Amino acid sequence: MSATDYPAAALETALAANGLPISLTTLINLANGVMAAYDAYSKGTTPSLNGYTYVAPINVHELTGYQLLGFAAYANNLSHNIIILRGTVTAEEADYDLQGWGLNTPCSLPSSGNPKANYGNVKKDLYDFYTGTNFGTVTSLASSFNTAVKKVAQANPGKPWFVAAHSLGGALATLGALDAVVSNSYGSTAKPTLVTFGSLHLGDQSFANKFNSILPSTLRFANLSDFVPSLVSLLPGSPNPYVHVGLEATFIWEKWDNWANHSMQFTYLPTLQNYSSVIKVGPRQYPQ
Repeated sequence: MSATDYPAAALETALAANGLPISLTTLINLANGVMAAYDAYSKGTTPSLNGYTYVAPINVHELTGYQLLGFAAYANNLSHNIIILRGTVTAEEADYDLQGWGLNTPCSLPSSGNPKANYGNVKKDLYDFYTGTNFGTVTSLASSFNTAVKKVAQANPGKPWFVAAHSLGGALATLGALDAVVSNSYGSTAKPTLVTFGSLHLGDQSFANKFNSILPSTLRFANLSDFVPSLVSLLPGSPNPYVHVGLEATFIWEKWDNWANHSMQFTYLPTLQNYSSVIKVGPRQYPQ
């Protein structure tokens, strides 16, 4: 085994031992997909990811109009499908990162159709951002997300699927993945593997318990020097009702800049590409 082979094998072995048999190559593809969503937004172009065929956009309505949040695509070798969301870019999205902590609401899904069920409590403004239609005048992110899921399932039917996202997108993708499963948007019993990078908190313990029971194949990457995954309030000492979902995979990369520590481009993606051996899978016993 060469030195370049070892990190991939170590991470993949650890993931498989925890019930998530996913290759490092797939994880890097998903991370590059998130970068493609950021790039398409900044350039105002259609998302493009090497090795994948684009199927549909995922849009969200903000005060300035519809914004590209992500996309659906399938692998050119037809092996799997992907749903991708970027993280925070606009000022309105930054407000969802920083404000509204402690104001929670029942997560009632599916977002369209019945019967609805309560999946625990989630941060209210994130839930409203996902489900909101402005009194029926705009298309919700929930509708756009589920439509993209349906389209990619039709384009490449019967294949495994992955949902991946960064930052704010991680919380929204968590809602979207659960919503798509309970509303049967994929049109089969196949459930996605959800992979988030530096995700915001979303829900309480009741939400985490129900989510994990429905979508057990969930992997959460977090840089322990990144403040975003630990954010629960802007006020020191505030109560923390929030619990992350999924299996944690953590590392430490201190760049001495809060946003650099959180960067998909400069921290999360290069860690997977070049330093996967430093990623620890499962709960940590400090000071490890």
